[in-house]
Amino acid sequence: YGNLGELGLYEAGFEAKSLGAVLAASSINTPKPSTIIKAIKEASLSVRGSNEGKLLEPFIRDWTKSERDQVIGVIRQGYVEGLTNQQIQQRIRGTRANKYLDGILATTARHAEAVVRTAVQHVAITAKLTTWAANDDIISGFMWLSTLDGATSSQCRSLDGQEFALNKGPRPPLHVRCRSQVLPILKANLDFIGGGTRASKGPSGVGQVKADLSYYEWLKRQPKTFQDDTIGKARATLLRDGGLTAERFAELNLNRNFKPLTLSEMRQKEPEAFKLAFGE
Repeated sequence: YGNLGELGLYEAGFEAKSLGAVLAASSINTPKPSTIIKAIKEASLSVRGSNEGKLLEPFIRDWTKSERDQVIGVIRQGYVEGLTNQQIQQRIRGTRANKYLDGILATTARHAEAVVRTAVQHVAITAKLTTWAANDDIISGFMWLSTLDGATSSQCRSLDGQEFALNKGPRPPLHVRCRSQVLPILKANLDFIGGGTRASKGPSGVGQVKADLSYYEWLKRQPKTFQDDTIGKARATLLRDGGLTAERFAELNLNRNFKPLTLSEMRQKEPEAFKLAFGE
């Protein structure tokens, strides 16, 4: 937890300074270092799948064990197949002709990067939320902010723009390599992003759009082919022709536990929209 703990402390301090600057206030509370470290250790990750609900330390440890087991498995399999040491090493390192990208080490390197990115994001988000909770006299909750491009996950697309109480709802990272962020919701009608812009990347390249534009509102403005490629032809047709608002479409995509719904499950919730979109 050495470097990650330092990151958490830095993030908490930076967040407190940012709040003070925006609100021109000198009474912003910065949580004690022990409080930040405790939160980082005890806050479970929202990452879905086999890692769901794990704490940070087991998450890192289990990924490390998995990568080590893969290398051992390659060695064992090579021995069973009667490969030479050089052949086994080649399977692990990869081949020069493929710039060593076809070996098990290339895979473990990519996995290691994913673990680092996910762990760093978890620490940063936890530090932010802990700082905001220490200032709940001015902060009532947080807003989920997803990346506006074609690579955003189905969960993050549907959560974009949703608001949650500080101790409620999901929080990033929702999956490995999650890029979503959170913004504080201030009391007294203050707003960090009011009137601002946010980055987006569509088929025409990188641009700026209004900060309060949700993911599916943004997607509705993109070309049909981009919509089809991003969320699939059936969902894109429902978004375009189902008579649904972007907000309602986002709600349809997730269940109460924020897990993706199938098209069949979505049809049960909004049969009229499917009739309108597909003529059923």
